[in-house]
Amino acid sequence: MIATDADGDLADLVARLEEFKSLEAGWLNGEGLAYEAAKLDWLAETLADRSSRLGLDLRLRPNCGFVASPRIDCRVIFEWMKNDCMISLDIDLNLRVGVWNVLLLDCERGADEEAAALDLDGDEDWLWLRRRLDAIFRRHLCRTLDFDEPVPSRPIPSVFNQTSL
Repeated sequence: MIATDADGDLADLVARLEEFKSLEAGWLNGEGLAYEAAKLDWLAETLADRSSRLGLDLRLRPNCGFVASPRIDCRVIFEWMKNDCMISLDIDLNLRVGVWNVLLLDCERGADEEAAALDLDGDEDWLWLRRRLDAIFRRHLCRTLDFDEPVPSRPIPSVFNQTSL
């Protein structure tokens, strides 16, 4: 799979998305659809806009791994890893919806999980995402998923129930 650790700035993430445009049908061992450039451009432009207007910072997290990866079904997944906390934002470029998922593994308490469908066309869920990432990483609250703010309550689209790389 094409995935790189990316510790840089927004320009690096946009460049990473630009790389996905070069993936031809069958890019992963005969599987994998080709991305539509316009849909990747939408995501890059949305990230740039939300970064400048809303202060969204997806990547710059202390002591945290970040990976932006293509999916064989033309979704894009952002993943953060910190200690026993695994976070992903799985983005469907057609629906402009992202599924946020956090898995916290604790030897004493077991596993705790949080999932939410995010509308990526408007500002509200991007602001929620920024606050949630800040709560987890900047304030180092990844010991529990007990947050003051609830997750958005929309249903997760069925396209995310399909298994794909």
